[in-house]
Amino acid sequence: MQTQNSSNNFLMVGMVGGELPFPIHGGFAHIDDVADAHLRMAFLEPQAEGPTDIGIAAKVDYGTIFDHVEKAFPEAVAAGVFNRGTVPTLPVEYDSSDVERLLGGKLRSFESAVVDVAGQYLEKLGKEKA
Repeated sequence: MQTQNSSNNFLMVGMVGGELPFPIHGGFAHIDDVADAHLRMAFLEPQAEGPTDIGIAAKVDYGTIFDHVEKAFPEAVAAGVFNRGTVPTLPVEYDSSDVERLLGGKLRSFESAVVDVAGQYLEKLGKEKA
């Protein structure tokens, strides 16, 4: 399954039985958090002490992709729409506390991003989200 962005490609590999031949860095940001942070930075009143550059990512283990899909869409898994793939993770540490302060709370979970992508895949296939 080829998508238009690499983040979704990595997620798809983990949920449709693919195998990534190399590890990817263990950081991920939900697109809704990225968009929210961009908009807030764009319309933020400039301050001498305010952030000028931000980094946004939560530490993740890509080996959990299928677990999240299986939990959210057990019938699609049973029907063979989703299969466990292999996406090796290179562990890294991220500090996104500056972004969390900007957004006023914690970043969305990796699980929510995986479930969103899996749900979009089911929609594209014309399958029910069950």
